[in-house]
Amino acid sequence: MHLALLRSVVSTLLHTPEESLASEIPGVARILYTTTPSIFDGALVSPSEEARVLCAKTTTRIAALIGSKSPQARWAGAVLAKCVLESSFEALTAWGEAWCRRLVGLLNVSWWISSVKTARGEDRH
Repeated sequence: MHLALLRSVVSTLLHTPEESLASEIPGVARILYTTTPSIFDGALVSPSEEARVLCAKTTTRIAALIGSKSPQARWAGAVLAKCVLESSFEALTAWGEAWCRRLVGLLNVSWWISSVKTARGEDRH
């Protein structure tokens, strides 16, 4: 388990303002995609209390980003969720369903539906 890398990723996610998080994503993605085994493999079921807390902070932060009012934060949350879920089967099974439901929920937001209708010309009478 890569506890130091997990600490670094969580610190970046928690201490970077939502508006600036997009600039940190390439570094976080590099860690997620190049670390073998994944920083989450083993951490989710680790006997280490710290690893479990860091995993809980990760899932909470990404879920909050996906549900944010800021478009930049939602984008960052979607990209981070994709990176985490692609890099770790354990994370996919633990968090995939909840995050995917949130992401699909973005598509059902009324502003999105009205924007699509406007773009298609369906709101014209």
